[in-house]
Amino acid sequence: MLTTMRHTYAGVWSFLLLVLGVLLLAPSPLAASIIITNSTNINLANSQVEVGGDTSDNPNVVNGSVGPLLAYSASASAGDLGGLYGLSNLNDGDIGVGILSDGTYAIPFNGTLTLAFGGTKTISSIAIYNGYGNRDDGTYLLQDAANNTLGGYTISGTGGATNNGVDSFWLTFTTPVTTTALKLTFAVPPSNENTPSFREIQVFGPAQAEVPEPVSLAIWGGIGIVGLVTGWRRKRL
Repeated sequence: MLTTMRHTYAGVWSFLLLVLGVLLLAPSPLAASIIITNSTNINLANSQVEVGGDTSDNPNVVNGSVGPLLAYSASASAGDLGGLYGLSNLNDGDIGVGILSDGTYAIPFNGTLTLAFGGTKTISSIAIYNGYGNRDDGTYLLQDAANNTLGGYTISGTGGATNNGVDSFWLTFTTPVTTTALKLTFAVPPSNENTPSFREIQVFGPAQAEVPEPVSLAIWGGIGIVGLVTGWRRKRL
């Protein structure tokens, strides 16, 4: 009886060790990531992997000083899914900051997404919030209206069927870009149904230079006047 129990325990331990070995050797799932492949004029200032489902309250990826938020109209060269997933959702303010995300993403087909500013604007940074986990992997190229390449990046390892696990990121321009539009050209694998998804895209102008307060201006003006008077007196002497 004792011998039988020992054999049983030995068998159980062998099985557990085997399971543990399989778990340790099994490849871990890929973590979502963004890689800058062309840094001509872009810097990855901040990024995050989203957590939670479509109703999560996601933090803002913009963590530095920015200028005014620039309005734009969006269009896609290869069309887009209409209704709840139309291009109007690109700048509807739904990035999950203080707003329960309603899942109304913009899902343009493979091609080029154009953000037109209705005139010439100077741009310092762009924040891109991707939307749906199984629609984001792929290659992306960012250009201005004259097709000058500003930079490029790839996204991989997102997966899933919510915003859980997708990348959101903030790109700053090494040199501010003056243009009438930004173009984002993308190619995603057929498994992604050729339809990348975006929760929101924010475009910012340069941060405004600080203007001296009136008191400071008066002080500096007084100093200037004193200097002129002193110089005039020296000349007369």
